[in-house]
Amino acid sequence: MQRPFRQPVNLFGEHLERKDVRLLLLMALHAADICNPAKPRELSLQWSARVMEEFFAQGDRERALGLPISPFMDRTKEPVTTTITKCQVGFINVLVRPLLSEWAAFLGAEAERDIIVTLEATLRLWETSGAKVIDSWGDFATKSDASKADDVVVELGKKGTAAAGKGPRATTKGGKGL
Repeated sequence: MQRPFRQPVNLFGEHLERKDVRLLLLMALHAADICNPAKPRELSLQWSARVMEEFFAQGDRERALGLPISPFMDRTKEPVTTTITKCQVGFINVLVRPLLSEWAAFLGAEAERDIIVTLEATLRLWETSGAKVIDSWGDFATKSDASKADDVVVELGKKGTAAAGKGPRATTKGGKGL
């Protein structure tokens, strides 16, 4: 008797082997993990700020422990706006765009249009207005506090921190979106 989980799967009108279904599911999971730059602008920028806050906290902790500081995690190495902008542009160009371009093409024209248009707009925003985006976040990126580093992940996980004004925001100081 053949195991049901070993049988081919009918997907998109084709019978696929389980290993192919597994690959598709892994690609979907990876795409979901790194797709923040392809989300609507405000949500994308909120997550960018949270990631950079976590990166800088890790760099602060590495400095406090006397370890080499990981790339893009040192808030003191070069102007912080340069570090963050390079990190975001590199992340999009090297990791996000190649995967999401293929994934969107696989999903079809509508997905391709929705994902890639938003992703390209986010990339252009970072390339042309990265410093303005970062300025809107306040001074979180310039404050080095190694003792705070252990609490950053917990704080970032609290529901609504950015919306409540307790964390980085993806809006201008006047409250309007970038």
